[in-house]
Amino acid sequence: MTASCCQLLYFLSALTIATIYAQPIDDAIEDNGLSNLNLPPCPATSYEISQYGPETPLSACILYDLNPLSDDALFVNSTINSTNAADQPSFTEVGLVQVTPSGCHNHRDGANTAISKLNNDNDGRGVAIGYFGTTFIKFRLISIIGGNSNNIGNDAYSAVHEEILDGVFQNVNNVHFILGSCSSASEN
Repeated sequence: MTASCCQLLYFLSALTIATIYAQPIDDAIEDNGLSNLNLPPCPATSYEISQYGPETPLSACILYDLNPLSDDALFVNSTINSTNAADQPSFTEVGLVQVTPSGCHNHRDGANTAISKLNNDNDGRGVAIGYFGTTFIKFRLISIIGGNSNNIGNDAYSAVHEEILDGVFQNVNNVHFILGSCSSASEN
């Protein structure tokens, strides 16, 4: 495949994702159902949690919620040079969830870095899609640590992992994609 063919496939995929699965941004203070999960914030950093040994219990917690609804860059009022410069950029949020056991800091932090970078592209407007590049998507990453699998064991962790994912898909309105995890529980 040529480079231009790959770029075209990338933009078509992004456009499909944005138009089929994502929802427009309505309310900048809405959590889209995340609070329904009743999960507390994590008690330490991703790396610190990854160092927990088998003697350290950890309940499920939210490590990251990179939410473009609360991102000031979302409200940047600027235009893009295009044939139709009068069109204001439009924004669409694509929701992602990631559930990992305590020891997977590299997977969690890599996703955080990637989503932050993509959301800050184009002067904070996100990833440009469409023919004129005046439509943008931003990603919401909800990164949840399901617990310390070293403490509770893989079978118990697998059950928690599945329960959390089910809860996210039932309660958080626009999450449609699961980021892979380093957990054997991701096979469920």
